[in-house]
Amino acid sequence: MDPKQFCDEHKIYHYEIDEQGRINTSYSVSLSDLGLEELPVKFGIVEGSFNISRNKLTNLKGLPEIVNGSLSVNSNKLTSLEGCPKKVQHEMYFYENELTDLEHFPKKANGSVYLRDNKLTSLKGCARKINGDFILYNNKKLTSLKYGPQYINGEYNAISCGIRTLDSIPNNLKSDWLILYENPIFPIIESNKYDDLMAFRDCKVIRNNKIVLNRLKLYLNIVGSLGKYKLDRILNDVEGIYEVI
Repeated sequence: MDPKQFCDEHKIYHYEIDEQGRINTSYSVSLSDLGLEELPVKFGIVEGSFNISRNKLTNLKGLPEIVNGSLSVNSNKLTSLEGCPKKVQHEMYFYENELTDLEHFPKKANGSVYLRDNKLTSLKGCARKINGDFILYNNKKLTSLKYGPQYINGEYNAISCGIRTLDSIPNNLKSDWLILYENPIFPIIESNKYDDLMAFRDCKVIRNNKIVLNRLKLYLNIVGSLGKYKLDRILNDVEGIYEVI
């Protein structure tokens, strides 16, 4: 589609079209609720925010390389982040899509990242540092936080996922909480405190998807929760989910 015609039809102002046919604008762009299955033009730099939420996109081809505001691509049918901007200055909204991994994610996340209600099985491709919150709520097929960010300058929310192991958790978490309610692993750790989760990881309680009983006792002793009643209750809660060795 002709870029100028597209800008005129969708009320994109203060734009220029570069030699490669990409649209650059000093304003924000809103293309939500248009039923788009693909973006028929290419953007270069958007100085404001870019909103293409609630469409039918399966990838992000044609999106700007640089967004100096927030990026909203939520509520599409994304199975891939191919075409995702290389730089987004503020928040990124990817929720309510069909993503299974984070390949093509920007190398830096300068604001919060919202990924709830996807189909993530892996965090591979994610930025190493998130300068804000990292929200994974309701990704039922995500069993591990491996490949996830190592520095989070905000909240880490993984409620209602499928987390079964803590072999990989951030090295630095500003909020001191990694929220894991409604995950298979939560009845074992019964804590969202970062220090407790680090102790659980270091004790190597889970091995090959099995609970190592003497390592579990060590963890409970470290956090001051070891007792026969507590141990029996944990083992009862995870029966049929984990094998105990």
